[in-house]
Amino acid sequence: MRKYVIERHFIKGLETFEAYRNGIGSINAAIDISRTRGYGLEFGLKLTVDGKVGKEMQESIRSEMARLPATTWLLYDPEDRGAGASYRQVLFNPTFAGCVVANADLDQYVIDERGALEQMRGFLDKVERDDALYANGSRDVPVVLATYRRNSDLRIIHELFHSLAIGERLRVKGRIPNEITPAYADIGESTSGFYVINQAHPSFPELVRGVTKASQVADFRGFATDYYTAIKSSLLGNLATGYVRSRENKFYVKRDEQQELEGVKGLISGQTRELGKTDIRRLLQSALEEPENAATISGFYPAGDVELVRELMLDGLDSWMH
Repeated sequence: MRKYVIERHFIKGLETFEAYRNGIGSINAAIDISRTRGYGLEFGLKLTVDGKVGKEMQESIRSEMARLPATTWLLYDPEDRGAGASYRQVLFNPTFAGCVVANADLDQYVIDERGALEQMRGFLDKVERDDALYANGSRDVPVVLATYRRNSDLRIIHELFHSLAIGERLRVKGRIPNEITPAYADIGESTSGFYVINQAHPSFPELVRGVTKASQVADFRGFATDYYTAIKSSLLGNLATGYVRSRENKFYVKRDEQQELEGVKGLISGQTRELGKTDIRRLLQSALEEPENAATISGFYPAGDVELVRELMLDGLDSWMH
C-alpha cells in the first residue's frame, strides 16, 4: 500500500517563511533518505499563505518551492481558510484513495534524519498492519500548547477530555520516551498535529460522510475538525498509536499572559460548541460528566484548572442551543 507524508505549513510573515525555507530542505532530505534506504514513502506539501504577504515574499515562496522535485505532491492555497480546512484538504483528498496518508506540521516533526524517518515508516506500516482507520503520532517531547505554562496546561486538559472520550486504546504500548508529558503517557494523546488516515479502510467512506455532515452544521475552520475526526474514527474502526520524533511547538504570535489566557478559554469553549452541533455531542458530554475522568486528569493538573476546563466545555456544548 502506498504511504504519503504530507507536510503542512502556514506563512504569515518572515518567521514563518524562514521555517518554510528550512522545511523545504527537510522534505528534500527525507525524499533522499527514503529513496536510498528503500522506505517507500512519498512526500508532499500543503502550503497556505496569508493574503497580506507582499509580492517579494510571494516570489521567494515560489523560488523555494521550485527546489522540490517535480514529482512532489503540492497543494497551494493563497487564502487562509483555517486549520480545519487544511486538515480536510489533505487527509480526505481523493488523490490518496486506497492509500495511507499522514499530515504533519512542517515545523514540529523531524523527517530529515534517518532514525526519525525509519520510526515514522514503522508507524505507518503499523497502521496498515493493524487495519487502523485513524492514527495519531504521539509527541516524544514535552507538549507545549501555549507560551505560558498554565495556559498550555489548560489546553492539554482540554485535549485529555477528548482522549478520555475515546478510551484506553490511545495509550501507546511499549517503551515510553523519558521526556513525554506524563498525562499523555497515562491517558493517551488523540490530536498531536501528526495525523494518519487509512483511506483503504472499509469504514473510510462512513468517516467522510460523518465529517461532511458535521462540517455542514458546525464551523469546522478551526481545530474542531481534528477533534471530531479523532473521536468519530474511534467509533468506526481500529486506532493505531505510536511515537514520532518531534520538536517543541513554535509560537509565532506573541501575547501577554492574560491575552493568551482569554484566547485559550475562547478556543476551549468555542471549539466544544461546534462539536456540540455534531453527532458526537452525547459521547463528549458523557465524558465530561463522568466524575472519574476529571479525577484522572486531576492526578496530573490542579483540580481547579481541570474543573475550569470542564465547565468551559460543558458551557460550550450548551451555548449553541440557547
